[in-house]
Amino acid sequence: MRHEKASVFLIAVVVVIGFVSCAKRKEETKEIPSPGAERALSPDAQKLMALLPADDAVSGWKRKSEVRFFSPENLFEYIDGAAENYLIYDFQQVVTTEYSHPQKPSEMVVEIYQMKNARGAFGIYTSELNPESEFLPIGAEGYLGGTALHFWSGPYYTKITVFQESDELKQDMKLFAQRLSEKMGPAGDTLPELAQFPVEDMVPHSMRYFPKD
Repeated sequence: MRHEKASVFLIAVVVVIGFVSCAKRKEETKEIPSPGAERALSPDAQKLMALLPADDAVSGWKRKSEVRFFSPENLFEYIDGAAENYLIYDFQQVVTTEYSHPQKPSEMVVEIYQMKNARGAFGIYTSELNPESEFLPIGAEGYLGGTALHFWSGPYYTKITVFQESDELKQDMKLFAQRLSEKMGPAGDTLPELAQFPVEDMVPHSMRYFPKD
């Protein structure tokens, strides 16, 4: 009888712990199922969400999925294995959602990472930079390679991704990036530290920022 009571008690404890864990995870990973739910977001989250392109901001493209937010506490759930690299650059929050077009062969994922400042955005951008890509005058700087376009502007690092490579989708990614950059406002000046390096004979796009050894 004692063993049965102990088993029942243990099961109850496990259920309660599981319930609390799930509730906490849902609280940290905010999803926005409808426009009215935006009121529940913090001012910073509302500001970040407002940067997302509206439906048809790029002709024919409409939001397909719910808007999701991730914080420093649960970023690993979204980019497991890469979260630590973002955290060392003072990651604050990320908003992400998908768009689709009835006549295009791929969905498009938009991710806007908000860092503490422009230094952090530049740092994470350059840490993932591919020097063989096509560089673009979007935000402070951007690049397009294959199925992804990345750029940084002020404290924001933005990633736009499709799942099929085509010239048509690349053009649409550029249009999305332009709309996002316009909403973000002025990209700001180049980091003052960069001006300390002589420009002569510098390898293009070789600058990096490391917040710690």
